[in-house]
Amino acid sequence: MSNKINFSQIKDLMLGKEEAFLTQYYGLDSSIFAKKQKQKPCPSCGGKDRFAILKKHGFRFKCGWGAGSAGGDVFNLAAHVSNESLAEIRKNAIEFLGCEVMSPDREREIREIQRNAARIRKIEAFEAQKKKDAVAVEARKMWGSMPEANPDHPYLKSKLMSKYAYKFKQFKNVLVIPVIKLNKIVSLQFISDGKNFLKGSDLKGVHFTWGKIPKDAKLIYIVEGVSTGYAVHEMSKGVPVVCCFTVGNLMNITESLKMFFPNSKLIIAADNDIREEGNTNPNTGVETAKIVSKVTGCEYIVPTIKSGKKCDYHNVFMQHLIK
Repeated sequence: MSNKINFSQIKDLMLGKEEAFLTQYYGLDSSIFAKKQKQKPCPSCGGKDRFAILKKHGFRFKCGWGAGSAGGDVFNLAAHVSNESLAEIRKNAIEFLGCEVMSPDREREIREIQRNAARIRKIEAFEAQKKKDAVAVEARKMWGSMPEANPDHPYLKSKLMSKYAYKFKQFKNVLVIPVIKLNKIVSLQFISDGKNFLKGSDLKGVHFTWGKIPKDAKLIYIVEGVSTGYAVHEMSKGVPVVCCFTVGNLMNITESLKMFFPNSKLIIAADNDIREEGNTNPNTGVETAKIVSKVTGCEYIVPTIKSGKKCDYHNVFMQHLIK
């Protein structure tokens, strides 16, 4: 019987042995595989709470969220923590497995596991989409039942957005913002002490837009938050601005705009998430904007204020008015 195995077989043979391989060959502490702690410090990049091992449909890892994130299978994780090439990692895996040759019974077992996992993924994806669709229907009902926002709402007044109160709704003291996807409301953002979305919402590719975007738009700005979008819309004297709500949605929105408006200039007005001294977390807003710019070919701009602290373009807008 031959002791040669291909890379596909190595992956199959590694099923269930990932933790042992990574601890023995790459020195990872077994605590990172604990089931109870979903997000933990990354053993490689220094991130404090954005690393997770996902075992629901086989072994996967994720480090960071949004456009700058890393992830993949056991071999990608080995590369992430060691900077070894996949060829080197494959040699280590073969050594770890002892050039084990897969028996016909084990091969059939693996194939059945993979087929079952694929079936489960399809069922779960279908059920998840049903729930998201139900949330979207509920969001539209809620939006239709709520009164227009009061121009004197504290958030609108603090952001100088009172003249646009008609764009929003209000539930008691909570400001409500429509979250749009494919020209339909699919969720709502609630702003009071913090910002929250309807639980279970489909937030991939959602947006809120300041100004109408003509088919021949020369320029479109892209931002994260709604108040930032308002500020950029005002400072640019009416240029349309698309708000993607979260930094993790920046790539989705930029790629969509690139597809629907191929002749328009796109500029990301990034959030400048400057960290305080001693905080090693990355400047997520700027770093994500850089990555999206490189992938899509759009431009990005970064705000600064006199204090040199974390800011967005609404801070710049307010600082300009104070002058």
